[in-house]
Amino acid sequence: MLAQKIYQCYIDIDDEDRILPYLKAAKEGGIKEKKMDFYFGRAYHKLHKFPEAIESYNAYLATLKTNEHHETQLTQQYIQ
Repeated sequence: MLAQKIYQCYIDIDDEDRILPYLKAAKEGGIKEKKMDFYFGRAYHKLHKFPEAIESYNAYLATLKTNEHHETQLTQQYIQ
């Protein structure tokens, strides 16, 4: 799906300001990716939509396994 390729490009260049429409399109198109909620959280965070960011970060944390300490710590730092 094109939206997925575009949001992945924005992830690679660290441009969360432009990623949100493509994330939404990919999700509506049925794309499932483990870090998608994390990417939503980063995008909302940069847009100062903090309640949405926290909700997305928490959804991502719920998918992590207990041995994924680095990802857990990183995400928890963004929530704070």
